[in-house]
Amino acid sequence: VREHYIINKETAAINRGTYISVDVPGKDCFVYVREYNNQRYLIALNFADEQIELDLHDVAAVGQIVIST
Repeated sequence: VREHYIINKETAAINRGTYISVDVPGKDCFVYVREYNNQRYLIALNFADEQIELDLHDVAAVGQIVIST
């Protein structure tokens, strides 16, 4: 939880970035992108009781997991 707080507090894209909703039909997930200057974050929140695999190549072909809980 502390990592999540630090990322939110110190990341301009998360705080002030443009919000772009990502459609993920039929999944128990909420997915969106936040962009600001050269920062771009794809946020995927899983509300299911199990791990879900998403194909997000159309949104982000390359990336790095910053935080996972």
